[in-house]
Amino acid sequence: CIEVLEYCDTDPDDLIEKTRKELLTDDEQLAILMRNFNNETSSWRRESLACEVFWALVNADKQSEAEAFFKKHNDYDDLRKEYVEYLLDEEHTEEALKAIDEGIAFARKKGHDGTVHDWKECKLEVYESIKDKPNVLRMCREMFLEVHYSEVMTYYHKIKKIVAKKDWPEYRDELIAAKKNFSHSADGPLAEIYVEEKLIDRLYKHLLHSDFNLLSALERWAKLFTAEQQE
Repeated sequence: CIEVLEYCDTDPDDLIEKTRKELLTDDEQLAILMRNFNNETSSWRRESLACEVFWALVNADKQSEAEAFFKKHNDYDDLRKEYVEYLLDEEHTEEALKAIDEGIAFARKKGHDGTVHDWKECKLEVYESIKDKPNVLRMCREMFLEVHYSEVMTYYHKIKKIVAKKDWPEYRDELIAAKKNFSHSADGPLAEIYVEEKLIDRLYKHLLHSDFNLLSALERWAKLFTAEQQE
């Protein structure tokens, strides 16, 4: 009875898919996937099917065909993500990094800044996983200089953990000077950095020249100032 109830409650599309997988061989399923991919007209559905075809080829031990399929359809971001995952699983780190760089180039060409950021974050994660500190620092610095608002502090803290303490004050000041797009908010990331670094005179000057959120900043940090500064 339980099996009958489960059968009746199953979504028809899921039931068809389950039945197809049980009755068809791997090669037959792959052929159907490929046919569906070639006949699909919806761009988002076609991209989803491309990922399915890629993994079907990999799981069928047809790695060379899977790689050829990716190279033919490498303008799909989701497919590229799957390809990078596959390369990392196979410990082909250099190839994965190359595929990520190509993804960044494609995204830049299309003007998709959000996708560029996602690929850079992916690249940073790869460097972190292999403990490549010089490249982790390089990527964190690059991201710090590009991002806005709360994300600034994420990369700031990553950088601070890597740079030697004796070198940090000079590196920190150069890093702050290099960033051209700090928020003008009085309680934004630049103010948070000054507070964390105990650079209260700089915080004071920052608040004097801030465009908005001054009251919020004063409520948070007024106690840090001298009596003269508070006045």
